[in-house]
Amino acid sequence: MRYCCVPFCTSSQRKKQPGVSFHEIPADATLREQWLKVISRKDWQPNSTSNYSAVCSLHLLDADFREDTKRRMLKPVVGVMLTDILDVEEIELLAEASRAKLESYVSLNAKTTEELREENAQLKARCERSSFQLEAALSEHRAQITALEDACERAKQQAAQLAKTRQDGAALTGLPEPLELTVVLGLDEFGYGVVDS
Repeated sequence: MRYCCVPFCTSSQRKKQPGVSFHEIPADATLREQWLKVISRKDWQPNSTSNYSAVCSLHLLDADFREDTKRRMLKPVVGVMLTDILDVEEIELLAEASRAKLESYVSLNAKTTEELREENAQLKARCERSSFQLEAALSEHRAQITALEDACERAKQQAAQLAKTRQDGAALTGLPEPLELTVVLGLDEFGYGVVDS
């Protein structure tokens, strides 16, 4: 696929513009030097292996083409051509405008990046605080659950001991009726004790 080597020209074979053809830069040293001077691309030399070593017909005059061929061919001595080339001042103005636009974009992007970093730091700090508070609350609840489980286990042991004492003392007379003992087995979802009935 070929592209036009003229600065700021966007013609390419991919676009398939009607009537646009692409032409090699002449091999003749004199003509080649004239073409390169008019194209005026800094530090650039065309070569046959590059897709960017052609000029599209938009930069040539109709009089520069041969009329006796089926394919659109240049006359062998087309010298100064390029009807559509921007002059150096226009190129500098375009380059300056492009630089200003790029600087503006980079500045805006940097500002946005900095704002995002700050917002991210604030969110991270808030998450860390919430995580710390949640961990403290969970730790407190775990301690309460452990204390209740221990109390429940002690109550079960006391109940078992009382039941054994009741059985052992059934033969003895004169003992008062055993007391009713309520054993807390755990907590329900609202934090209230669940008893064995």
